[in-house]
Amino acid sequence: MAGLDAPPPRPAPPSPAPSTADRRAATAGWLGAALVLSAYIANTQGWVAAQHPLFLAANMVGAAAIGLSAWRKRAWPAFAIEAAWALISLGALARALL
Repeated sequence: MAGLDAPPPRPAPPSPAPSTADRRAATAGWLGAALVLSAYIANTQGWVAAQHPLFLAANMVGAAAIGLSAWRKRAWPAFAIEAAWALISLGALARALL
């Protein structure tokens, strides 16, 4: 019968190692997530108010860092929510400081 003597399929080539930019974006994403989570914990524990500039700045910077990571990975829904989060936090921070 035809095809019975065919060699087994070759395994897929290994994935290329992540670039330096990919590693930096992933690191920024993890640091941003830690910052947003820390701000949330501080707020829910009553250590910092939701309108305090430190809370707002942590949310803005953290969301921007997560957004950078999402943009680098082309994760557009995640990028959109993080960009909105950062912009909303920026507006609130500007009101809190003025």
